[in-house]
Amino acid sequence: MANYHYKQPPFVNDQKVDNWHSTQLQPHTPIGVGITGLVFTNCNLKNCLLPEDAVVGLGCNTSQTDYCAHEHPELDLPDEGAINESCRHVKEPIKVNGVVVGYIREDIPVG
Repeated sequence: MANYHYKQPPFVNDQKVDNWHSTQLQPHTPIGVGITGLVFTNCNLKNCLLPEDAVVGLGCNTSQTDYCAHEHPELDLPDEGAINESCRHVKEPIKVNGVVVGYIREDIPVG
């Protein structure tokens, strides 16, 4: 599987793309800008915004997810402040004897 994780893949016009991993950091990140005729099968295209004429075939993940900088520090996302209940990714606090010791967080799917 070709891995262009968080990088722009090197496409050419009319390319048949199979088994590529092309996840991007931010939702709706354009990839393949200016390229026409792309056909994808069995590809991870999470957070990718494909050219309008691209064909997405079987086995492709085209989901869009907004990640939290604190949940994924390895991704070098913009910092949102301290991890606390105001973080938009916090689902609920974890309490032990009434004291908050952490938070259950989740990535937020976006349209």
